[in-house]
Amino acid sequence: MYISLMQANKKHPVFLYILPFFVLILIIGIPLLYGHMRAEAIQLDFKGVVDSVSYSEKDEPTVSIGGKSFVLPVNFWDFNKQIEVGDSLVKHKNSLTIEIIKKNGTVIIKN
Repeated sequence: MYISLMQANKKHPVFLYILPFFVLILIIGIPLLYGHMRAEAIQLDFKGVVDSVSYSEKDEPTVSIGGKSFVLPVNFWDFNKQIEVGDSLVKHKNSLTIEIIKKNGTVIIKN
């Protein structure tokens, strides 16, 4: 049996209040979350040889440089598993550009 949206709303008026609330949360929440993640990524500052690298299920690399670990979010960089142990990485604070200097000297710039 087919029930139109208007008929459903008459039986369940709460739907009219809940849906706009969730839409509003999405409209406000997603940009806030993205902005927070971007601010954290911009603050990263490192330069050195990669001691270790591991990739999450989302192919998000976690690299260790000089004993410090850095998570490099895939929201800002698509590395395609290009980072390997022995490569050098350069990331300056207040920038979203990362330089990958491969062991053979090839430079890959991600921004």
